[in-house]
Amino acid sequence: APDTRKGSYRTANVASEGASPSGWLTRKCGVDLNRYVLSLDLGTSSAHAFLVDRAGRPVAGSQAAMRYHRPQDGSDLAKEFHPSEVMDAVGEAVCKTLRKGRVSPKQVSAVGITSQGQGAVLMGLEDRELCCCPNIDLRAVFEGAALDDEAGPEIYATTGHFPSLLLAPARLRWFQAHRPDLMESASSVVSVAGWLGHRLTGEIASEAGLDCTLGLIDLSTRRHALPLLNRLKFPVELLPPVLGSGERLGCLRPELADKWGLPSGLPVILAGADTQCGLLGLGVTKPGQAGAVLGWSGSVHMVMPEPMLDLEARRTWSSCYSVDSMYTVEANLGDCGHAFNWLARTLSGGQFSLEEADRLAEQAPLGGDGVLAFLGPGPLSAPNAGLRMGGIIMPTPLTFQEPTTGQILRSYLESVAYSIKANMDTISEVTGRRAPYLCLGGSMSKSGVLAGALASVFEIPVRRVRDSQVSAVGAAAAAWVSAGDFSSLEDSVEGQQPDLEEFLPQPIQTAEYLDHYHRWLETFHSLAPEQ
Repeated sequence: APDTRKGSYRTANVASEGASPSGWLTRKCGVDLNRYVLSLDLGTSSAHAFLVDRAGRPVAGSQAAMRYHRPQDGSDLAKEFHPSEVMDAVGEAVCKTLRKGRVSPKQVSAVGITSQGQGAVLMGLEDRELCCCPNIDLRAVFEGAALDDEAGPEIYATTGHFPSLLLAPARLRWFQAHRPDLMESASSVVSVAGWLGHRLTGEIASEAGLDCTLGLIDLSTRRHALPLLNRLKFPVELLPPVLGSGERLGCLRPELADKWGLPSGLPVILAGADTQCGLLGLGVTKPGQAGAVLGWSGSVHMVMPEPMLDLEARRTWSSCYSVDSMYTVEANLGDCGHAFNWLARTLSGGQFSLEEADRLAEQAPLGGDGVLAFLGPGPLSAPNAGLRMGGIIMPTPLTFQEPTTGQILRSYLESVAYSIKANMDTISEVTGRRAPYLCLGGSMSKSGVLAGALASVFEIPVRRVRDSQVSAVGAAAAAWVSAGDFSSLEDSVEGQQPDLEEFLPQPIQTAEYLDHYHRWLETFHSLAPEQ
């Protein structure tokens, strides 16, 4: 098969200069790499900490697992995290990162925080945590359905998000019905990043992009949707102030600074939701540009100068973006890296690394000789697709052909490419624009099979960042503004030096993938339950 990486594009080919990255960038770009910011990312599966230089390059990083618990008074769908456990995980990741980076505490200039969307923390008197709900907490399914029956179209038209079971108003309605004791002592409700910011500074505030994921922001005003929330009987007195992009939340507490080995008084900011920070890390800032951030879950986005909604079918989300009062139009793929990790573990007994799995997938033919995967990503945005049947479908009887491990792995990676194409087509239908190229980042972007397949399936160039930690880079861009190095987030993003590799569509593969894609679509819809 043709090499999908021909014509690779790199903004900074450090190796060709014959020098270290820091020396090359200091000489060529005038970038001071003796100073760093610390990016903290509370994802669904892990707490990450990265040191990022002014060129937007992570120089050291570490992670610690996020643990969740089912509350004793909750259903099987309820998930919570314990604040002390998460702070221990964050502290572990920070200390490991500082040791790996071998930097002086004086070289760290600011802290930027990003986190999973849809997660919310209910705070009580004296700013004590009452309940910490991650984005996988689904206790409010029935309350969300009731809200959608009452005001679904208005909720979507105002906040750009749907369905309500994922949003803060449904969760708080659950607490009002099942834990009124907690509501009586509640003082505020914040995003997961907002909670971590409070732990670091003692201050409580929100950020528009984060609160968009909680269904709390009116897209037309970029402020809290008070008229709608009042009609939904949401306790608006619990809403903290909304900070602007790059605006300082507070300063790092002395006791944490001492514990982690950092200077006290470091500026701390809320950079935004992890997927939007991922777009910043990809350099996606202008209208019509598009990016896919593929981690534990996956999402695709297009930047637009105004909110654009799919009012009839509600297939896409729209959120406030941090850059120059822009907005994003988003489709969510659901499980992405999570499903691939499960598949690789299951096939190998826990032995495969991503690199090994990708190597095996690369050896399999395009289309996996008829093997099709349906493990989460589909042609519909995940919140609209709902629960459905899926799995790995293969030609039978097996006496004719036994699928190899590589075929099965390739079928999943190609299903992600198909899902991105279908959902980007939906975004183009909503916005009236087609992206000239697609930027790609996140842990799953390390797969060369996926990046190459995506370019040929989507028929546009795919620009993959070689360092996949794009959310950390985006959070760092916002932190550099707070540190005083840039006057605006736009300038900070433009100052990044991403190392990009371009995958170009291959005409022969594009023609072959067209048949595979349509067969995948037809099979997906045949698995849908009859209405």
